[in-house]
Amino acid sequence: MDKKEQIEHALEFGKKWMLKHGEVITLFHAWNEKGSIVLATPWVDEADKRVLLSAVRLVFAMERITSYLMMSETWQVPTKTPEELEAFYRWRAEQIKIQGDKFSLQTHPLHKEHLVILHVDRSGATIQNYEIKRDKKGNVAHFDSSTMQPDKVSGRMCELLPPQELRLTPKEKAMAVEALAMLSVEIKSLDKNGEEQ
Repeated sequence: MDKKEQIEHALEFGKKWMLKHGEVITLFHAWNEKGSIVLATPWVDEADKRVLLSAVRLVFAMERITSYLMMSETWQVPTKTPEELEAFYRWRAEQIKIQGDKFSLQTHPLHKEHLVILHVDRSGATIQNYEIKRDKKGNVAHFDSSTMQPDKVSGRMCELLPPQELRLTPKEKAMAVEALAMLSVEIKSLDKNGEEQ
């Protein structure tokens, strides 16, 4: 599966999942030379996210992953001017002081809900945003395709691929498996309709 097919598959899967369940927990679909794996990594707050990303990094190293997609439902706050961006950063800093690890953009009055698909391989990372539109009852009605242009990105979600030359010893693999079991990272194989195999 090439990059375009991986992204199309993730979008189709994400839309079906959102329409069926009303939300998407954070999922990683990752590929190596043998095939692919799916990691379900639901986190509650920033502390959870840090721990689970460490676990994902371990799995990717163990499985010698060469590319991955991360799919997540996110809250975003649009800004159009430098002044709006500066006001947003002031608001964010105040909220982090108040809420700490429980901080969420969902509390911003101008927040928008998005389905985000991040694709990462050795050539870099691109992200695509699809605004989620809900009806008056809160059900997913459709996805706004006006935000579909892929953008180059960087950041911690883009830095999970293991170095190409990384080789884990059997002892390191055993330690990683034990750590993953303690963290309860869910690893599943899903078909294209979002059903467990």
